[in-house]
Amino acid sequence: MVKIFARIGRPPSCALLAAWVGFLFPPGAGHAEVMGTTAFDVYRDKDAIHAVLEEERPEAPPRLFYRISRDGGRSFATPIPIRTKIPPLAGHRGADPQIAAFGSSLVVAWTSRGSGYGQRGKIGLARSLDGGKHWSAGTNPADDAGADGAHAFLALAFDSGARAHLVWLDERKGAMGLRAAYSDDTGKTWSTNRTIDPESCTCCPNALLSAEDRLFVLYRMAKPRDTALAASVNRGETWHRLGPVGAFSWEFLGCPHWGAGIASLGSGPQPSLCAAIETGKPGRAGVYFLQSSDKGRTWSAPRRFGTPTAKFVDLAATDGTLCAAWEDSGATSTQILATLSRDGGQSWDAPQKLSGDDIWATHPRVVGTGDGFLILWTETADSIHLRWSMARLSAR
Repeated sequence: MVKIFARIGRPPSCALLAAWVGFLFPPGAGHAEVMGTTAFDVYRDKDAIHAVLEEERPEAPPRLFYRISRDGGRSFATPIPIRTKIPPLAGHRGADPQIAAFGSSLVVAWTSRGSGYGQRGKIGLARSLDGGKHWSAGTNPADDAGADGAHAFLALAFDSGARAHLVWLDERKGAMGLRAAYSDDTGKTWSTNRTIDPESCTCCPNALLSAEDRLFVLYRMAKPRDTALAASVNRGETWHRLGPVGAFSWEFLGCPHWGAGIASLGSGPQPSLCAAIETGKPGRAGVYFLQSSDKGRTWSAPRRFGTPTAKFVDLAATDGTLCAAWEDSGATSTQILATLSRDGGQSWDAPQKLSGDDIWATHPRVVGTGDGFLILWTETADSIHLRWSMARLSAR
């Protein structure tokens, strides 16, 4: 069963935008001034779904807002501004601000404007200890002597002991690499940085998962340009690289800007680790699902979702069911598609189209809701008005 929220075929009225897609600007701001939701992130903690939205309009710095849903994404509470002394860089899907929650403790991290590639700079951080009602500044997690170069493609999560973990890409010693840090005080202070991989792809998103007693991160390697997995068994104190997921051996000199999705099924000593990754390998291009029963050391044969033009995949699990969502190209639009598996990825339902016709929809995110999944994405009908849209899939 599919339930669609915020389906917008043509630019609607300002009132409808405010109600459905988070155009959070004062009444009277005309369409010519509004850009809308340019980036976002979501995070599930028990029965709550937390969201951070980046909102933009011309001639004003981007702004961040916090929203929470306690009914599986059927509704979200009134947006709360996250006031920042370091505003985020203009929204860029794939390099979205990040949010994580543990009870009433929340952390939001983003990339600010700087001197690095794409005008990217330092990491900005905000923290809340009262469930998002009030926010204060946290500490920059990067310890590279205040460097103003690009620190981007962040991924954020809490582990089961309330330790916050952040991974990101930055350039040190002449190479872009994957870094990590942790905080035991909700982002007030951060550990010495760990280098997970000293050389990575320059601008692909990372995916971080806290599962049982381990941390996993999917990232894109430098050579070859395959998606790889790294893990920590001691709460981020040390990391070890486990190698490529799927081993496509894709040799590519550029950056595809593609991320990946990661989820865990089951519990106990041997949960099933699941990944959705993308490759541009000639003859094998597309989005694939893989499963590991030995914590990422070996993987099943890749199973492709959709067509070779599928991209920007995400993956989530809830109550033994998996959901994958991705973007694919149509004649006059880009579409968001999703599919479910109830047998650990052995078989999948026929993909369902979630976005509307004549809409350019991109970068879906998936979170479990207890009784199903919430899929969110951004879309536009005119390349000017950007919207946050969502759909729900029942796992039954």
